[in-house]
Amino acid sequence: MGGSSIKRKLDAMSFLGVGFSFICEVGVLGLAGYWLDRRWDSAPWLLGAGIGLGMVLALTHLLSSAARWEEQERQRRKERDEREHGD
Repeated sequence: MGGSSIKRKLDAMSFLGVGFSFICEVGVLGLAGYWLDRRWDSAPWLLGAGIGLGMVLALTHLLSSAARWEEQERQRRKERDEREHGD
């Protein structure tokens, strides 16, 4: 029972990490675009480009994390099935 609780906590931390990463990727690139817009008087183009690029990077990171989680879950199921069926 203790291992299951730890696994759930680790999974939750992993989801929180991806959410934090998503916010940081969009936020940092958005702020960089804002700063460049102010510096070069090009508002709002670089802010939009920064946010857009941040979204693309964040979604790429999210999808790769989801694929990794899916593969880990598939492996856990396979190991559980092998234990239950003794194959």
